[in-house]
Amino acid sequence: MPPKRSMEKVFVLSDFDGTITVEDAAIAIMNEFCHEDWYQYVRKWERRDMTLRESLKQMYERIQASRSEVEDFVQRNIMVRKGFPEFVEWCGRNRIGFTVVSEGLDVVIAKTLEKYKVKADVRTNRMLFEGRKVRIEFPETPPLCHHEDGEVCGTCKYSHVKNLQDEGYFVVYIGDGKTDARPGKIADVVFGRRSLARKFTEEGRYFFPFDNFITVRERLGHILGR
Repeated sequence: MPPKRSMEKVFVLSDFDGTITVEDAAIAIMNEFCHEDWYQYVRKWERRDMTLRESLKQMYERIQASRSEVEDFVQRNIMVRKGFPEFVEWCGRNRIGFTVVSEGLDVVIAKTLEKYKVKADVRTNRMLFEGRKVRIEFPETPPLCHHEDGEVCGTCKYSHVKNLQDEGYFVVYIGDGKTDARPGKIADVVFGRRSLARKFTEEGRYFFPFDNFITVRERLGHILGR
């Protein structure tokens, strides 16, 4: 399916947990530092009993850890997919914008990027520590996030895609989860795996499957002619 929007200006938005990382880093943090049934809040969101933002706040604020404990866990356990650092460098060399958009946690993402010496803009939820208690803030929830179905995101990925397109960008979206479906539906090109790939396959939507960022770079380079 040929792209319809001009490719003169290109921007890549990528999810983090399970997309950039090999495993879902937020889930790994919850499993390590939360001693309650945190997944009940995911189920409540899936049943539409609460918004995504409410679910994330209830879930993340049950983490019992200091900042240093979280950062040490990330340093020891969280890995990125093959080719990710090189992909970000390739975007920079080709004047392609790149931003991480995530419903995850800023401390986790920042430490992972630092670990792999990757410099990138990040839009995500904010993790504040008070001893071993955690408080969550949502700096990336714009008014546009109040969608017709009542959903309110933590980080509104849809808004980031829409705003870039309004500025004239050809937007490439990379994701793997349920929160990536809404932004993926309006992006110009989508790279998907896991539940995003399953949903787009079921709905007959066009996307490119991927397992690593070498594949993404090769396919995107072919599309853009770069």
